[in-house]
Order: sequence, then C-alpha cells, then structure tokens
Amino acid sequence: MFSLRKTALTTAQAQNIIRPDAKLNEMTSFIYLYYYGIQGFNHENELYHMLDFNPNEQAMEIFRETFIAKYAVNPEKWLKKETDRSK
Repeated sequence: MFSLRKTALTTAQAQNIIRPDAKLNEMTSFIYLYYYGIQGFNHENELYHMLDFNPNEQAMEIFRETFIAKYAVNPEKWLKKETDRSK
C-alpha cells in the first residue's frame, strides 16, 4: 500500500496537481497518520455515541482541506471544487 500511494502521489506531481517541492514521504506519512487516527475513533468508542455528528466524516473533510492546502499546486481550485460539490 505504501508504494501504491507513493506511485499515485508521484503521478500527481508529474501532472502538476501536487507541488513539485512537496516531499512524498511526508505526504504518505500524513495519509497514514490520519487514517490510523480515524480508525482509532470508531463505533466501539464510547464517546462516538455521545456526539451529534459523525466524527469520521468531519475528520475526512479536515484531512482533504489540510492536504489540499499544504500540497496542491493550486489549492483554491481544489478547495472550490470541494465546496461546489457540497451544494
């Protein structure tokens, strides 16, 4: 999985979607940290049932926005696209 993600990120860099100076290992680590953090907060967690929102959906939205803002060549374009989809 690590090499698959790294290949996808390399391709995105070559297509000028991700900044050319972005560090692939850093991005891959960022993905894994978020993924395992979200996995740790699942339906079996007592706090999960006390919330009036889905923390996993909120975490994924924060992940997308952070990843785009930090690594995208044109973050405004991608963040706008995400906003447009939600309407």
